Amino acid sequence: MSVFSAALAVHARTVAGRRRAPVETPMDAVLLALATFAIADVVAHERIAHFVREPFVTDTADDHGGKAKGEGMRFVIGELLTCSRCMGSWSALGLASLSAISPVGGRAVISVFAAAGANDLLQATFKATAAARNLSSRMRQCRGEFSERRAPRAWAC
Repeated sequence: MSVFSAALAVHARTVAGRRRAPVETPMDAVLLALATFAIADVVAHERIAHFVREPFVTDTADDHGGKAKGEGMRFVIGELLTCSRCMGSWSALGLASLSAISPVGGRAVISVFAAAGANDLLQATFKATAAARNLSSRMRQCRGEFSERRAPRAWAC
C-alpha cells in the first residue's frame, strides 16, 4: 500500500504542474473506468496474461485468478496480480499517469482498452440475457407439461 501511495503522490505532483488534468470530463472518467476494467480483468484472470502471473501465482484449472505462491515480496506480488480490484487501482494510476505525461498517447491507449472493456460488458450482458431467455423458455415448457397433467419426459424440468 505504501508503494501505491508513493506512486499516487508522484502522479499528483506531476499532474499539479500541468494545465490539463488527465480526466477532465465525465466521458474521460467513463473511458478511464472501462479501460481500467479491461486491463485489470486481463491481468488478474485471463489466460493470455498467464506469463505475467506465472512467477508469482499458481493458476487454477479454470484460469480465473489463482493462488499466490512463495513468500515475502513474491507472495505480495502474487496477491496483487490475482486481485482484480488491486489491479484496477494500479492500472487506473498507470493510465492516468500516461495521460498526464503524454495526453495524445494516453488518450489512444485508454480508447483501445475502453473499447475492450465495453466489449467485455456487452458480451457479459448478452450472455446473461441469453441465459435468462433460455431459462424462461424452459420454465414455460415445463409449466405446459405439468398443466397437461402428465409427467414430464424423464423429469427434465
